[in-house]
Amino acid sequence: MNFDWYAATVDAAPDEALGELVTAFDEATYEQCRPLGGYRFNQAARVVRGLDTVATVMWDGPGAEQRGASSCFVQATGRQSASVAQFLRRWQPSHRVSRSDVAEDYTGPGTWERLSGLSLAIADRHGVKVEHAGDWHRGTDGRSIYLGGRMSVVREVVYEKGKQLGGDPLHVRVELRVRPGTRAAKAEAARLEPAQFYGASSWSADLGEQLQHADIARLSLGTVYRERDVDRARRALLDQYGRTLLGLHTECGSWESVGAWLGERLCSTW
Repeated sequence: MNFDWYAATVDAAPDEALGELVTAFDEATYEQCRPLGGYRFNQAARVVRGLDTVATVMWDGPGAEQRGASSCFVQATGRQSASVAQFLRRWQPSHRVSRSDVAEDYTGPGTWERLSGLSLAIADRHGVKVEHAGDWHRGTDGRSIYLGGRMSVVREVVYEKGKQLGGDPLHVRVELRVRPGTRAAKAEAARLEPAQFYGASSWSADLGEQLQHADIARLSLGTVYRERDVDRARRALLDQYGRTLLGLHTECGSWESVGAWLGERLCSTW
């Protein structure tokens, strides 16, 4: 078992974080890249080594005012996640984890039936939401079962990884995705080993024990803030059309005039 996704806030300026990452990973460099998750142009760079992306560093995005000027967001996925997690724990022990995925791989005859059945039994025992995705009709491209809601602190997915990659068709991955909900919980997550994340809920602790991870201590990693649909839509409007609205303000001379301009045209259209 190891990390397959590790994303955290560090109390360092972006240039410092990029410099430390390049120093820590031999033959690494960094380059500007397309930002993710609400960050804007010129707010992201990725650390690369050969053809691999080691980590992505982003800054001045959502929540920057609360985090402070000397902070940035570091995200690693896939096989680089464990190395980046180890690096952050050495360099910035007080970093705060926003998301951590821990994955474990299995293979052999009957693996999918055993692990999918185990997950569904856990869901029934604890009343956990279940979603199905993937190729359930022909079974050639891989099936997935999700436990937990999309915005939950804890979510599990068991899926046919080998079929997804075009490799061993018996290769199945169990992945636990944890998003700590409070600042204190994010800081606590920075000290946890992969197996300890199974303690984030009663049902995931039960799942961990069924997977032979004994003595899992229960954790309290808080709740996730659920943004209202209307707030999400308005934020998207500002992200996409903010420059246009600022241009209107320059032309109209005041926000009252901008509102009147928009209101007149919206009323005539809608």
